[in-house]
Amino acid sequence: MLRLTLKNIWARKGRMLLTAVAVIAGTAFLSGVFVFTDTIKGSFNRMFADAYAGTDAHVRSANVIEGQFGEEVRDRISDSLIEVVRAVPGVAEVQGDVQSTAVMTAADGKVVGQDGPPKFGGVFSGSTASPFQLAKGRGPNDGTEVVIDRNSSKQSRIALGDQVSITAIGAPRLFTVVGIATFAGNDT
Repeated sequence: MLRLTLKNIWARKGRMLLTAVAVIAGTAFLSGVFVFTDTIKGSFNRMFADAYAGTDAHVRSANVIEGQFGEEVRDRISDSLIEVVRAVPGVAEVQGDVQSTAVMTAADGKVVGQDGPPKFGGVFSGSTASPFQLAKGRGPNDGTEVVIDRNSSKQSRIALGDQVSITAIGAPRLFTVVGIATFAGNDT
């Protein structure tokens, strides 16, 4: 039986060689995908660990709402909890936050960052504990002003004083850009 197997292998050397190459190439490709995925995951984990290194606790709702694409979103909680948390012994700072997916449109009508991951909008607090730090400008003073990330500013050539339209929940609203921020030292 061994003799017959060896005879067939030597009779079809090309097939054996191509099969071996296909197995090696497939294994190498799969290994590369795993390394690439782990590298990206590690980069995001490090970025968020650095961003929230000064945060000891994060209070959020226990109610989980499933989004349109299967992602989990937490239900809103009352802003009266800010005072409850602030009253806990040892708490140095408390910041309320609201986040949502958002679409920003520049003055030329083009959507900012249309390609790539979903874009988010949230509250800019200006706190030293916040992962968002101003690179230029100032924080907003009222509901007509906004701070945007430096990457969006660069890609869409949006400068301080420019107007942008932002759509989160409800109709689009116009805002004046008064600040450009980084997230944990990153442009986006």
